[in-house]
Amino acid sequence: MTRWTGVIGVENELTGDGRIIETGALEWGDLPIPLRHVREDNGGHDGATVVGRITAIERDGDLIVAEGDFDDNSNEGVEAARQVAEQLLDGVSMDLDNVSFEVRARLADDEPGEIIDSEGRTTVADIEVDDEIMVTTSARIRAATLVAVPAFASAKIAVTEETVVASAYRVDPPLDWFTNPGLGAATPIEVTDEGRVFGHIATWDSCHIGGQGECIQPPRSAKDYAYFLCGSVRTSEGTDVSVGHITMGTGHADVKLGSTAATQHYDDTGTVVADVNVGEDAVGIWVSGALRPDVSDSQVRALRASPMSGDWRRLGSALELVAVLAVNTPGFPIPRPAGVVASGDMQTLVAAGVVAREPVNDQPAGGSADGRILARLVARERESDRAKVESTRRRLKVDAMAQKLATL
Repeated sequence: MTRWTGVIGVENELTGDGRIIETGALEWGDLPIPLRHVREDNGGHDGATVVGRITAIERDGDLIVAEGDFDDNSNEGVEAARQVAEQLLDGVSMDLDNVSFEVRARLADDEPGEIIDSEGRTTVADIEVDDEIMVTTSARIRAATLVAVPAFASAKIAVTEETVVASAYRVDPPLDWFTNPGLGAATPIEVTDEGRVFGHIATWDSCHIGGQGECIQPPRSAKDYAYFLCGSVRTSEGTDVSVGHITMGTGHADVKLGSTAATQHYDDTGTVVADVNVGEDAVGIWVSGALRPDVSDSQVRALRASPMSGDWRRLGSALELVAVLAVNTPGFPIPRPAGVVASGDMQTLVAAGVVAREPVNDQPAGGSADGRILARLVARERESDRAKVESTRRRLKVDAMAQKLATL
């Protein structure tokens, strides 16, 4: 287990944006509490994920000192520990609730200032950084979040102990794991105890659930899935095989993005759990490959429970697969038989979602019936996005002050 320690907060110190916590104002309840990490700086700690725990907190003068451990069973926890150990990201910001505060301002001098320039302008106010401050008089620490720029320069943590854990799954899987698995029936994703991953992500006879009475079937690749197979894995035989990735923990990329931006979306927002080859058989589109070596038991459980969804983007005249992700609600469902199925047996649930690039010059993406249906799906998604944006704007306006006070 990877341990850490450091300062997570400071009392009686003015921040650069005019905030201060009075001495003795902070308290905390039962431990442990979460240690979190924000992938992108969107203001506040929106989108933070749990990467570890705070197991002890104490006050050392005006410093709030804590210690804890990282979650070595998650990719996010391992990556956060690495960045802290290498001093790439070691700043900490506290997440507070039950906040009481005061706004204190220095009264302005009513005397007019002297003329200071050739245009006759006069100094009417001389504002210093501490003329108006927000003073937290009491608050409770509920979590701490790793950030690039903490409110207090001294709020930093460091790794104190690292435990090396052997990989649960193979770093160099055999070559035959990446070949056509020879599936004779519709087979959802299977994960063996050894870490092999195989199954269909879509079948030719399935129809997209958004078709509204018209059957949109999964596209065939005109480029041998070159836009998906952008990675490489070295096998136990010493052979390099081209692979794409199965991603968890994110949603589909925006329908208006191109193939490169869509692929980047999954790299930035999701966790890769498997590297797979892809191809076509008489039943549908198959994938075959291996789990990442550091995948946790909980991630394997989630992968086994989740149907797969493909992301296709228009490249030239055809739709090409660029990503595969585990989802809750698939676009191309095939019902799984009721009851318990023995591990390794053929299954009958596959899933894939189709998205298209935004139509050019208000024309449908292709003249076919499938193209017109895809264009309507894109239009509905765009309208939903606009509503989400407006809702977010209203929420941010109301929450701006509360977020500023709750993260120090």
